Amino acid sequence: MTILFHPCYDTRCRLDPAQRGPALLDTLTLGPLGLLQELELRLGLTAATTSNLLRTVDYVKLLRDYLPAHPDSPFAPSFEADEFNVAAELLRWRDLLRLAGWKASMRGISPRIDLLADLEASLARPALGDRWQAVLEELPKHRLADWTLELLAPKQLLFPLYGRLIDRLGACGVRIRESVQQATRPEQVRRIRVRDFAEAFRGIPTLDPKRWTLICNHGKLLNNVLRLNGCPTTESSIRENDSSVVQLFEAGFSLFIHPSEEVPEAVDIYRLLNYLQALPNPIPARINLALQRLLTSEAGIDPERWRATVDEALAADDEADEEARNRIRRRLDTLLTPFFEAVSPRAIPLERLQAYARSLRGWALQCSRLGDEASGALPQLAEMCDVMLALLETCSGDTIDGQLLQGWISSIRIDASIRNTEAQVGSFDVVEHPAALVDPVDRAVWVDCMGMPELHYDFEFLSPDERIGLERQGVRVWSRTEEMKVELELIRRGVGQVRRELILITPESDRGTRMEEHPIVDGLRGEELTPFPVETDTVPVELPPLCRKMPEFRIAVGKIAPRETESATSLELLIQRPFDYVMKYTARLRPGGVRELDELNLIEGRVAHRTLELIVRQTEGNLNAMSGIIARREDFDRYFLKAVRECGLGLLLARHAIERKALQEQLRNALSALMQILLQYGLRVEGVEQEASAPLLDAGKPQLTVRVDLLLRSRAGNPVIFDLKWSRNEKRYEAMIREGRDLQLRVYDHAVSSNLGRPVAVTGYFLLGRGQLLSADLPDLRGYVKQVDAPRTTAEAMVRIRAGYERRYEEFRDGIIEEGEGLLVGQLPYVRANDPERLWPLLTEKNGESIIKQIDPYDNAYRIFKGTLK
Repeated sequence: MTILFHPCYDTRCRLDPAQRGPALLDTLTLGPLGLLQELELRLGLTAATTSNLLRTVDYVKLLRDYLPAHPDSPFAPSFEADEFNVAAELLRWRDLLRLAGWKASMRGISPRIDLLADLEASLARPALGDRWQAVLEELPKHRLADWTLELLAPKQLLFPLYGRLIDRLGACGVRIRESVQQATRPEQVRRIRVRDFAEAFRGIPTLDPKRWTLICNHGKLLNNVLRLNGCPTTESSIRENDSSVVQLFEAGFSLFIHPSEEVPEAVDIYRLLNYLQALPNPIPARINLALQRLLTSEAGIDPERWRATVDEALAADDEADEEARNRIRRRLDTLLTPFFEAVSPRAIPLERLQAYARSLRGWALQCSRLGDEASGALPQLAEMCDVMLALLETCSGDTIDGQLLQGWISSIRIDASIRNTEAQVGSFDVVEHPAALVDPVDRAVWVDCMGMPELHYDFEFLSPDERIGLERQGVRVWSRTEEMKVELELIRRGVGQVRRELILITPESDRGTRMEEHPIVDGLRGEELTPFPVETDTVPVELPPLCRKMPEFRIAVGKIAPRETESATSLELLIQRPFDYVMKYTARLRPGGVRELDELNLIEGRVAHRTLELIVRQTEGNLNAMSGIIARREDFDRYFLKAVRECGLGLLLARHAIERKALQEQLRNALSALMQILLQYGLRVEGVEQEASAPLLDAGKPQLTVRVDLLLRSRAGNPVIFDLKWSRNEKRYEAMIREGRDLQLRVYDHAVSSNLGRPVAVTGYFLLGRGQLLSADLPDLRGYVKQVDAPRTTAEAMVRIRAGYERRYEEFRDGIIEEGEGLLVGQLPYVRANDPERLWPLLTEKNGESIIKQIDPYDNAYRIFKGTLK
């Protein structure tokens, strides 16, 4: 048997079948790990792998026993502050030393290494270095005369361990020969400079896979680009922890750490949403999606609505019988309900954490047997739960502090080789490292030629004296400089396998961070005679043009029919951004990706609304009772915290403590001002969140439906409408009234007056941020009310709204969907109406030009369909 050995051949390497011929049938191409496995098989050694995380837990236990007896150890203070990560780092040192050949019997090198030696006798789980040392000890007992080992890298460029291994193999009868190919210079070297790392991949789909070989260490990104351009994907594996598994593990255990002592049952809503969004997920899909919708719409948890949502989702599953529903309820009781039990973040019961870890582990193992793609990473989750259980068992008390638990959660990671994509017919031949080019190629592109080379053996933790002490004991370790020289030489020899043309693509930055230039670039560009004295050309990369902006889209005539109902929000969207209206209401496309909670200022607005709603419902609108609750801080705080639980849980997080206190004080002052306005003008509360409806057109359709924040009655019994606003840009509401763009107030006025049969006396925006009412119908009042002149009445405004609605649907009937953001108003189909002055005005930029206001494309759910990508 012939083995081709090179330190870079554990990843995919490039062999030329035409050159090698039938010899390939009896040839293995192996790197260090592959050679180790082959030797263990031949020598009869067990090669059971052990999780480094479980080994770290063992090391934590050993250090807990060792350090109290050695209080002068330099690691004692650090270990007391962060047990897990200090143990992990010391274990890494130990494993690297074992890989170099160190043994526990080598005493006196330094106090630090002696500490590792003291722990060695109690460490039962082996690592990679232990496996190599076992092979070296076993080899002299065997003969391997039927083996031939071809070294495709000079022996002096191999890590010292492999040099000793080759000597032992030679003594065992293995034929050793060096087959180092000579590195000849490419006939032509070109360099393509790109600004950003992602741009380096843009030109790859234009190349011919039959002519070009790719050198690329970022196979996942490469395949994403190939897939988007309709090209065959290459084989790639990624070494990383599965993000969905980490998300599920981190979010799940972190939910036991409640954010507030004031509300001990409240959970971190952001983590709860992350927990539900992780895939695969222990919460059944129907219930999961219903709870996600509830969280993103309410931003809080009302226990009654939560239970009702779960029950509705269970009842909607017609295929499940009662036994299946009971199984689901039991799963929810173990994997969801425990998060909501009132627990102090400083004393989390170990019993609850252990029960959750066992349940999550059991679910992961059960689902991993399904064998589908989504369940492939679940064994990692089960292993992470094993690690957490092992750590929890080391605790002496009945509870654990949330900070210690969070440190463990953040430290538990499991790396695994994940097959990202399979090679498809006609794909590129790709290697991850230049040295993996075993046989010559004509043309190659190094796609990600940037930064300093990655080093595999990091002995930076050793001091110069420790290095000398190890060498005296016969243990040779590389310095960083030596390893860098070896790595660069391997790269130069690999690049030397390119015969005719080599293209180096060199990004200048990666997501805004400036990248260092790869050292090989200077060697190729310089005047040196070796290894490749070739002048380098700089070739600018040509970026594909972005899609062009179009004022309108064309569809088949008559495809969009009017809806049965409209709201103020949908009318505004129809008139201002008809393309988005069609996407949302006709095509019913929802924003892609995961659901997200609203921005904090929107959540603050919901809490402000809900606080007033709770107070009104409790007092049944009695002004004296409402004023009393607002005046008494304890009572007000109780209602405020209840509102936070129901629709603003994110405000309970420590990072939002300042915003929550500011909102609490601002809201109390604003509601005090509201009471003054109601008392001054003799207004009485009719209700909050009051619904009303009225036809928009004489034909009766569509029906306008509204929900009024605060509906009042004047002394004469006429309705009064206050729309509550919480915004960081309060001046825009004043401008909307003054410029006649207050569509929401006008629609509310029309619907309420039609519904109640009485004219609306007052409409206005009540600004919760500063406790002031903006209205065209009331005079100024000592800072509480600001009168803003309006250019037209509600009747006049409704004429324009109806005309705008009819104009948009005329365009739809003609097969036109306007998308005019950033364009001149005069270019748009909207103004081609017979009497454009009678239409509801379009929103334009503030610079005075008649240009439609541009919505931030990254805040728009339908940006992928538009020509607005930056």
